[in-house]
This record gives sequence, C-alpha cells and structure tokens, in this order.
Amino acid sequence: MATTRIVTNSSRIHFDGLLHDDFDSNPSLYGWTLSGVGWGAGSVSGTGTMESPEYYIRSGFVGVKSNSYLNGSGRLEYSLDSGQTWSILPNNNLQSMAEPQFSIMFRATSTGGNWVFDKIAVEMIRTSVVDGLEIDIGLDGISDWTMDRTGIGRLGIQDSLSDDSLWSSQQSSASSPAEFSVYLPTKGVDKIEFAVASPSINFVNPYLTVSHNNQDILTSSLTDFSEVTTVRLTPSQISSINSAISQSISGVNLNGLQFAEVKLKIGSSSTSSAVDFGGFMATYDSEVNLDFIGSDGLIIGLNSVLPNSPLVNGYREVSIPVRMKSTGAVRMTINTVNTAPSVNPISMQVSNVSDTFTPSMNWIDVTSSFDFSTVKTPGKNFVWWFLVVDFNPFGE
Repeated sequence: MATTRIVTNSSRIHFDGLLHDDFDSNPSLYGWTLSGVGWGAGSVSGTGTMESPEYYIRSGFVGVKSNSYLNGSGRLEYSLDSGQTWSILPNNNLQSMAEPQFSIMFRATSTGGNWVFDKIAVEMIRTSVVDGLEIDIGLDGISDWTMDRTGIGRLGIQDSLSDDSLWSSQQSSASSPAEFSVYLPTKGVDKIEFAVASPSINFVNPYLTVSHNNQDILTSSLTDFSEVTTVRLTPSQISSINSAISQSISGVNLNGLQFAEVKLKIGSSSTSSAVDFGGFMATYDSEVNLDFIGSDGLIIGLNSVLPNSPLVNGYREVSIPVRMKSTGAVRMTINTVNTAPSVNPISMQVSNVSDTFTPSMNWIDVTSSFDFSTVKTPGKNFVWWFLVVDFNPFGE
C-alpha cells in the first residue's frame, strides 16, 4: 500500500479573526504595501513603512491583541477607519473597543531608525452583535419598543434586504436592470458591501445605480462577473448616499432611529440574465438617540407599572428590561425625563366642620378647584365636571 504524505505551508494564516504571517514570501505579493523597506530572508526591514491590506470580519470584533516579532526602531499600529487614523498596538496588551468593529488594517512604521519585522501574529477578539433588540416594560412578552422589524437588520449593521431576505434573484435586461431594495439609516453609514453573481452566463459590462425616492444618486461600472463577486463602495460613493438620504422623511422611524429605502440596480447594456444579490452589509454608528412621547408604547408601559413600583427616596423605581434574539451587550443611558401631572390641585375649602366628644355623623362640605390644562379638553366649549364627596366620621 502506498503512503501519501500531505505537506502544508503554515507560514501564513488568515482565518476570520486570526492573522499570522512569518513573511516566508514577499508580502507585497498578497496585498501589503512596502515603502522605504525591503523583504528578504523571511523578514521585512528598513526605515520606512509596511502597510497591510484591509481585513474584513463580518461577525464583528471588540478587541485586538498582538504577539508579533518587530525589533529595532519599529512600531506596530492598527487602523479601524481604512487607514485614516492609526493607534499603537503594543505586544501582549489587549486593545479594547467601545463598540463592534468590522474591518482593520495594520502597519509597521519607524520611530526614528531601522526596524526588522520577522512575524506578525494578531488576534481580533470576536463578538456577537445585538440582534432583535427590544424593550419590554413589565416583562409581559409584548415589546414596547423593538428593532425586530422587517428589513431593519441588527444594531449597527444593516445586513438584510427590505423584505428581510438575505439573498434575492432578479432578472436584468438591457432596458430593465435587476432592482434590489434595502433600508439605510438616515444618520449615515460608514461602509457598504454586497455580493453579486450571474450563475447562468458571464455578466458583461455591468453597472450599479443607486437611487432614492426615484432619483438616481450615483452610477458606477462594475467588473464582469459570473461567480460570486464582492462589491465595496468607495468613501466618495458612500458620502453621496448619506447626503441623499439625510433629509428623508419616508421609510421606517423607530423613535429617532430612522431608515430610508434605497434601491440598488444591477444592469448591463449587453447581457440579459438573472442576477443574484446578497451578503449585503452596511455598518453605521451603533450609538443612537431615541425620543419617546406620551402616546408611545414605552411611555404607556412605564406609566402602567408606576403605581405598583417600589418607592425609593421619594421616587418610583422602575426596571427597563432589554431583550435580544442572541447574545450581546448594550449600554443604555437615560438623558432626560419629562413629567406632567394629569391634574394640578389649586385650592380646597372645607366648611360645616364641627368637633364632638361623642361619635356622630356630620356632613362636611368640600369645595376644590383643579387645573386640567395639562390634559386638555376635546373642544373649546367642553367643560370638565366632577363631584367630590368626603364622608368622614369624627369623634373619639
């Protein structure tokens, strides 16, 4: 029997959260940019800068830790905004983030002299992004505020189409491109990516058109595709989309977290074929400000549990339970609370009061006035009428 031996090259590993590279081959061949440095004998050295490609982690991460070999006058840094700003990444020192991140870049740079980079070994600490976030006052099983709505996605991530599907297939022709609808937060998004495919035929000379309220925002050419191909919009394109939807008043409004419907059209002037569209992901700032008024379910729910809530230092203590479909964590801050009594007492006059030494029953007249302006009236000619009768036995 013949024996087969499988030899693998483990000098470079990039596996959804782990990056390990011994630089046994020239890193410029797989996306790294070398400036003022050179590669040789399994290491990179010089006085310049070595910058990685951008790594995308769709599941999200909340920390990064390095155990790399960088000697001399070199420093390892990381960027969470596509290389616009950089932070120092010291060895064996976990760098935590305040909220989930979905892409990262690394670079080695000089602090004033020559450096030698033998190995990069970094781990992105993955997390679970909040899904199906809702508030359920009283834990009665009925949400008083929820993100579990069709086509809304997760907190900080829009990752579904407007009908809640993850993938869709539409026919595209020269006169009518395939059209796919998504909801985007009007506060703006940071990054947008999606995947397209044309399994039946090579899709030649494709283009992308993004529109809102029947107005085209941008049109851009794409590379030919047949198999699944990832498309990432440029910062300039994302800026155009954010500007177009920032003043939108249509769509879905979750008490201040508002979404506008945006349509992405994939077409070609020379190819007619079914286009598969999915893997959509638009990231945005997960810190949101919500506003509620008296008619909202959350306020109604709070008012309904107030009478039975414990009294602590003159205030009613009410818990605000948060539910999720999956594991995750959120930080909630109550900025302001406005209260308004339903009726304000103004005055009270009591007459016919008498003291007795023996038990007796007396009528006591009470005349009171109240301010109902806070609860309004149905019409200008409407009058509130009420009767207060106080029966009170006096005597000892």
